[in-house]
Amino acid sequence: MGRCKQKDRERKRAAEGCASMFNFVSKKPRVPDEGSASLVGTSASNDEDGCLHAERSNDDQLKTQSIYTGPQVSSYDIGKVIQATMSHTEIDEAINNMSPGDKYMMLKNHVKPGSDYIFPKTYTGGCYRSFKLSWLQEFNWMVYSQNVDGVFCLGCSLFCTNRSAKGSFVTRPFTAWQKKAEKCREHQSSKYHQEALQLKDEFLSSMEKPAANVRTLLDKRKADNVRNNREVVKAVAETVLYCGRQCIALRGHVETPNEERNPGNFLRLLQLVANHNETVKNHLASPMMKNATYISPQTQNEILDIMGNDFILSGLVTEIKEAKFYSILADEVTSHNIEHMAFCVRFVDRESNIREEFLTFVPLSHTTGVYLAKTILQTIEKIGLDPSNIRGQGYDGAANMSSQNVGVQAEIKKRYEV
Repeated sequence: MGRCKQKDRERKRAAEGCASMFNFVSKKPRVPDEGSASLVGTSASNDEDGCLHAERSNDDQLKTQSIYTGPQVSSYDIGKVIQATMSHTEIDEAINNMSPGDKYMMLKNHVKPGSDYIFPKTYTGGCYRSFKLSWLQEFNWMVYSQNVDGVFCLGCSLFCTNRSAKGSFVTRPFTAWQKKAEKCREHQSSKYHQEALQLKDEFLSSMEKPAANVRTLLDKRKADNVRNNREVVKAVAETVLYCGRQCIALRGHVETPNEERNPGNFLRLLQLVANHNETVKNHLASPMMKNATYISPQTQNEILDIMGNDFILSGLVTEIKEAKFYSILADEVTSHNIEHMAFCVRFVDRESNIREEFLTFVPLSHTTGVYLAKTILQTIEKIGLDPSNIRGQGYDGAANMSSQNVGVQAEIKKRYEV
């Protein structure tokens, strides 16, 4: 008991020594919150724990006045998001309502007091104590909130998965400065703190390096597959086009690329391309999807169809439209017991060259003059030409084609002045 009384007397003498300080400041009495009083703006020195001794009145209430309001509080202050009166549920809702951009800016631009900032003093543990700026360097996870004069763990405040059982640093500011060393070390060694810091690092990585997050990695893999497939289809299409231009058959005796017997011109040429293209080589050796090899006869026909209709025919129609007037040529041919009509046009191009171009084959169900004339006109309209610009007709001598009464040429003349 004697030592305790002696320490009380020493504290009282120290407080009396500081009492003269209050004669130089403007004082306005106020009622302290819950038995504590706040004093800011004093020039008295702090001890190691940020303690400033001062005199207390007999009724255990100190009459002091805050004389420094500090600089303007930054908008990125976690103390503005987490209020002392908020419940755990309300805090969770407030954090969830923050956009990823707001969280990123909070982490990167949280307010940090300057070296000239004077921290508020709070009477606690027998003396005045305040936050010290050096603590932010000692504990790099810590942020100081000017709004509430307390510190938070910013990572835990934003990314803690279960804050219902958490207190200081997470759901409310830490202000017990006299227990700073003990509580800070206890917090930073906790499991939930380590988990929150990991989540924070992953969040920052996803914001700063979006190519590294899971969704983007999946999208990148998909993009790689699309790029590889396009490269394969391009090689296949160029091989088909080469065979078509050289008027050589595509298919052979077998349809297996590595077959020793003749697999046909198409597959042999594609193997030649694969020798100089790693993507095509890997695709032929082991396609990613067994039902998407792009080398089947069906795919070859589809590519020929696209080339014929979307490129070659489209280009010819454009040239014929530029010439405006043209003549039509048609003849019947039988293939595999099916009647077809070969349809061609004759026109003068922009360089004054007389050209005859094949446009399409048309299957026929009948061979009468009326039906053939109707089919020809429908084909002309289908490919985008104007039948009224026909200036000549050319057929063989068959009655259904050249008859003056029921032939194709007679039926077309009835509709258009050819």
